[in-house]
Amino acid sequence: MLPWELLPLALLPILVRGLFGGTVGIFASYLALAALALLVTVELHMFTTLKLIHWFAVTFVVLTTLAWAATWVILRWHLDRLLGTTYLSTNEALTI
Repeated sequence: MLPWELLPLALLPILVRGLFGGTVGIFASYLALAALALLVTVELHMFTTLKLIHWFAVTFVVLTTLAWAATWVILRWHLDRLLGTTYLSTNEALTI
């Protein structure tokens, strides 16, 4: 079981996105990705033989968050092209 302090921290961005939406909700989505990266890192540290030092754990969370965000953007772009929608017609629309 994960430490109880992490579960509310991970659920907070989801709650914010559901309550507020808009620009705050988009920012909360990326915070949810960071929380998921943090949860995976804690799982790896606590339940495997992998032992992470503090600076590497922080770096790992940051890089995992960036990788998941980039994967999500690429997936959205490909799905937009595959389904033939024009929601992401410009680079600015894709990044927002």
